[in-house]
Amino acid sequence: MPEFDSILAPAIEIEPEPVRLALPRFDAALKVSSSIRSPGDKDEVVRAVRSIANEWSVSEPMVAYRLHRIRQVSPAIYRELTSEYAARWNAQKQREKDKAKETEGGPSYYTVRQYKLGNAD
Repeated sequence: MPEFDSILAPAIEIEPEPVRLALPRFDAALKVSSSIRSPGDKDEVVRAVRSIANEWSVSEPMVAYRLHRIRQVSPAIYRELTSEYAARWNAQKQREKDKAKETEGGPSYYTVRQYKLGNAD
């Protein structure tokens, strides 16, 4: 009876591939952001951020952050944009809360589940 080791194929080591995000390289955004002639001009910055966000299907705050990191957006404009994005997010959450109050029944399944599980301390 042959030994099992001689029947099996030798082990092959497979290296895992590096993890890549499903976004294009950010260098491509520089082409779009090159339309920002003045990093302090809010209208130009907003147009560029919207354009990149729509093209890549990502959030505007993420694009604004990345442009700020590569100094295509001035710190003052970035602060204004982040406060606008935060206000927009808070308003959306409030609308969802108000809509949930209008429906009959109890809280959502996820709220109850969180209550049962406790805080994530």
